[in-house]
Parts: sequence; C-alpha cells; structure tokens
Amino acid sequence: MNAALYALGGALIGAIASIGAILIQQKFQHKREILKIAAEVAREDWTNRSRALDAWGGGEMPPVSVFIHYHFRVLEELSKGDFSENTIRRLSDEQDEILRAYGKRRNMRSGA
Repeated sequence: MNAALYALGGALIGAIASIGAILIQQKFQHKREILKIAAEVAREDWTNRSRALDAWGGGEMPPVSVFIHYHFRVLEELSKGDFSENTIRRLSDEQDEILRAYGKRRNMRSGA
C-alpha cells in the first residue's frame, strides 16, 4: 500500500513539474515572439522616421534599440488587454525618459 502511495505521489510530482515547465516555456516563447515582432516594427518605424528626418534636412536619430523597447512595451500592454489612455500616457512618459537619457549621453560624448 505504501509503495502504491509513493508511486502515485511521484507521478503527481512529475506531472506538476511537467506542467510548470510547459507554462514557463510558453511564457518565454510569448516574450520572444513579442520581441521579434517589436524588432520588425521598430526597424520599419526607425527607417521611416530617418527618411523623414533626411527629407527635412537631416539630424540625429536615436538608436533603433530605443524604438525596439518602445514597441515591445506597446505590444506587451496590448497582449495584457489593457491599452487605455493611462497606458498610452505611461508608455509615452517611459519613452520620453529614455530619449532624454539618450540625449544626455550624446551630449556628454560630444563635450557639450
């Protein structure tokens, strides 16, 4: 009887561990997919903005990683199903903070 209970317990532990591993794997797969989409969208966004900037006489663009981060955060919020006015405002504030940090770093490098 004890052996049967131990076998049942072992089977339950194995099943729970397998389910846990599958859930963790799905979560990371989901993030990878979002990042892949964000990188594609960001590349197009960066290219279009760069062309527009050139048409207006040139200027310096932030690195594409800034755009990837923004689009990743947008897609992350969309996948949660919460894309309200507050979410848009929060994401815009995050993006502005990153752009300010980029500008400060660029100014430090140029000695300004």
